[in-house]
Amino acid sequence: VAIINEKERLLKELKAEHANVVEIGAIFGSFLKANAILLYNDAVEGYLDQLLKEEERRDASFKKEDHIQKIKETKAAYVEKKRTLDEALKKNPVVDGYDFKDPKIIFQLQQNL
Repeated sequence: VAIINEKERLLKELKAEHANVVEIGAIFGSFLKANAILLYNDAVEGYLDQLLKEEERRDASFKKEDHIQKIKETKAAYVEKKRTLDEALKKNPVVDGYDFKDPKIIFQLQQNL
């Protein structure tokens, strides 16, 4: 029972960390866009697309449908967060407490990782 509880605690912790990384990645991409450092050549989205293609090309005996679904869910969450931030940036450079014109947010994000 203790082992199961520990595994469940660890899983919950890893899911929270995963969500944090996805959110920070979207915020960082929006910061870059707001400061015209990078036109959207989104490496995170491209990486997730590549992972998805590789997993879908696998032989049926090695293909993991749950893995494919998780990649799709991660990409959808990332794209939605990025879209929300980009729409908000059009109206105001301060979104969710982050001033996207201020490079100090990068240090704040780094502290959250």
